[in-house]
Order: sequence, then structure tokens, then C-alpha cells
Amino acid sequence: MKILHINASDIGSTGKIVQDISQQATIRGWESVSLFPRRHRSQNPDIKEFSIAYPWEQGVYRRICAVYGLRYGCAPLSTARALRIIRKENPDVV
Repeated sequence: MKILHINASDIGSTGKIVQDISQQATIRGWESVSLFPRRHRSQNPDIKEFSIAYPWEQGVYRRICAVYGLRYGCAPLSTARALRIIRKENPDVV
């Protein structure tokens, strides 16, 4: 089984939870893939981890959203990258 995790950060409490779930999945023989906007910690060689946003992207989108009053933001490039990875990896569970 292949599991794909999407999280807002690879650090902090939720980043640790995704890391622990991915490690347990690997121990059980499942394949684990993780998507984050940006990676802050060193990559675990046993788990596929992808960074879907360029460093400048989040700042630009934040400013655009503030100017246009978009409440939850927009990230068309990052979303397209995430969808491309999801299609390529073809996970059983997202």
C-alpha cells in the first residue's frame, strides 16, 4: 500500500506526527510519500518527501491575498505541483 501525506509543515507537532506515521508505515512494509510547502529538517532517506513550493512563493501569494482580500489564499503553482506528484505517485490513500 502507498500512503501520501500532505501537511503544512515538516516541523512542529503536525510535522512530527507525519514523520512518525511515515516511519511506522515503512516499518510495516508500506510505501510512504510526504508533501510539504517547504522542508525545514533534513530528509529521511527511507521516506519520499517533496517540497512543493519555491521559497519565494509563499510570500508572493500572501501579499496577493492581502491586496485582493482572499481569505484562504491561493497557490496555483504549488497546487499544480502537488497534483502532478499525486498523479505520478498514484497513492492508495491520501
